[in-house]
Amino acid sequence: MLTLGIPNYNRKDAICANIKEMLDEGIHEKLNILIIDDASPDGAYDALLETCAGTSIKVIKNDNNLCYAGNCFRLFES
Repeated sequence: MLTLGIPNYNRKDAICANIKEMLDEGIHEKLNILIIDDASPDGAYDALLETCAGTSIKVIKNDNNLCYAGNCFRLFES
């Protein structure tokens, strides 16, 4: 199965809106979705946990900000 990896930093409203659209379309049933939050200070991680609750979408969070490249590398490690 194809995995869609989504790196996030400080995009709480945008990413939650996009995930809600994916859930409405049933895309999460056709793909593995992994979201990694790069220690966003805007509360994105908690909002994503709430948005993705009860789904197969996996949400993880870095303890420290790794910047874009580091976040993407961690995404591939997960």
